[in-house]
Amino acid sequence: MEAKKMIINLAGNICIICSLALLAVFILDWYNPFMDFLGHAKVLLYPLCICSIIISGCNLLQKEEYGRKRKRTRRQPHMENKRFRDFGNKK
Repeated sequence: MEAKKMIINLAGNICIICSLALLAVFILDWYNPFMDFLGHAKVLLYPLCICSIIISGCNLLQKEEYGRKRKRTRRQPHMENKRFRDFGNKK
């Protein structure tokens, strides 16, 4: 379990670093389009895509596991308000 958390944290940090670097490259390319900064930024784009896929996959698996646990421990609606069950039937 600790290895999974470490991988998710590492992938998250890589995503943040690559995203900020790509943002800087976009700004530089907008400022000086003749240098073709975006043409050389593919090195940043591949790790960003791979890490974002890893993070989203882990997030979906975590939500699925939570959904399974939630369905097992769910209360039944007719048992929630026991004391108010016969409130309207008193004479």
